[in-house]
Amino acid sequence: MIRRTFISLFSTLALVNITACSNTTSANALKEAATLVPPSAAEQSVKPKPSATSSQKQKPQVSNTANSYQKATDFATGAITISKSAVSRDDWRLVANRWQEAVKLLKTVPASSRQYKTAQKKLTQYQDYLADAKLRAAPLPKKSCSRDTNPQFFSIPIKGRVGGTPIVEVAFNDRTFDMLFDTGASHTLVTRSIAATLRLPVVGESRMTIANGSTVTLPIALIKSQGVDGRVRVQVPVAVAPPAMPIGLLGQDFSKGYDVAIKEDAIEFRRRGSTPSVSQRKGTCLVDSSPKSFSVPIVVRRNNIPIVKVAFNDQYQFPMMFDTGASSTLITRSMAIKMRLIPAGFTQGTIADGSVATFAIAFVKSQSIAGRIKRYMEVAVAPPAMDMGLLGQDFFEGYNYTIRENAIEFHRQDSTEG
Repeated sequence: MIRRTFISLFSTLALVNITACSNTTSANALKEAATLVPPSAAEQSVKPKPSATSSQKQKPQVSNTANSYQKATDFATGAITISKSAVSRDDWRLVANRWQEAVKLLKTVPASSRQYKTAQKKLTQYQDYLADAKLRAAPLPKKSCSRDTNPQFFSIPIKGRVGGTPIVEVAFNDRTFDMLFDTGASHTLVTRSIAATLRLPVVGESRMTIANGSTVTLPIALIKSQGVDGRVRVQVPVAVAPPAMPIGLLGQDFSKGYDVAIKEDAIEFRRRGSTPSVSQRKGTCLVDSSPKSFSVPIVVRRNNIPIVKVAFNDQYQFPMMFDTGASSTLITRSMAIKMRLIPAGFTQGTIADGSVATFAIAFVKSQSIAGRIKRYMEVAVAPPAMDMGLLGQDFFEGYNYTIRENAIEFHRQDSTEG
């Protein structure tokens, strides 16, 4: 009952409808394309003249014409058979190969043949089917970490259904999860378990209207990439569902710019003419950066411990103690509130007096000093009494450092001096 309630609840988060399109090739047209037209009675009754020379000239001509046409329709039948169960691009590559052979054979039917007109009619059909198969078999576009990629065609196999709603696999940050393909959801919604597994940083919150007309506030997390079969969106904000929701929703934001056809075993997407192959929107690649060297000014000292400024989530700056004894970065409760982070679990750590304490953990989109950037970092949240965070060893791992009077200098360990 809880599962159905939440699926119903969030499936109404609709802003726009997805335009569905059906397969433009009917079964009857395909069947007609593969129908073998037998040679006429006149051709069947043709007999070579007694002359050996005449026999040698006529017999191969009739045989080659009939064989070319029949072989073409045989290849067409094979293409249709494979297409009925084709899902992957490799499957459609086989279909394209069959149509290609059929087209080549039909082109060899001579104008003098009684099958010529039929062959020409089928040639146009076969070329259309070949073009469609090539579209479906096209290689995956090169993935970009800073731009969306929009292939002309892609498809998603349907794994199952819940109340008629398709279940599909979607890759988030290169890891796959089951999602409901909900045409009523305007935005993608991930479960708490997905957010925790991927260590998604929360970057804000959003108010959404649900089925009963009430408005709820949901955390918004940032995903590096979201993809299916070559369709990739980067730096995607997603809503994080309440804990009781068992499965996420793939929203209309993923299929924007595409016509969608929901079939029995798969969902097909065809890019609209106005949609570019690569998004014009360009963002920053969400990857770590490890410069050969960098330095950070010491703002002040507290009990001789240097205090430096650290940037979080590309926008917030906080003073942090450079604590060489802290294995992990520790932020204050006020920092977590300002960045709107949500707890992703708990961890235990040993503190200065040797005792073991329990800390909440959260994830930040980025943590940076100068040119050094760490992405999707786990941070511990300190008790309320702590008024300043600690920059832990996890941030400068792989670097040698020198603490000078007014600055701290870092040099990457694999760098060669001079």
